[in-house]
Amino acid sequence: MDPNMPTAQDWNAIFPLLLDLWLFVLFMVGFAGSLMLAHAVIPSLVWTHHIPQRASSVRPVFYVLSMCSFVVAMAFFYNLAVNLSVIYEIYPKRFI
Repeated sequence: MDPNMPTAQDWNAIFPLLLDLWLFVLFMVGFAGSLMLAHAVIPSLVWTHHIPQRASSVRPVFYVLSMCSFVVAMAFFYNLAVNLSVIYEIYPKRFI
């Protein structure tokens, strides 16, 4: 089965879908990076005395930042799932 040709209206509807996808990936990378920094990198550097002990006080900031990034990423994922019907209009067969 061949997919239907996307029209200009389809492309206008696909753009928010792609934007949600890219922002989801961006915020998931932010979530992972913040969590890794707060949970692994900072404690390791403090333990090996490469950074001072008072640097551990910024860990909660990175935890909050990772939590916020995760919540925003899930919001973009929800928008992505809701707007997925545009793809089914172009390619109606869901499973190959």
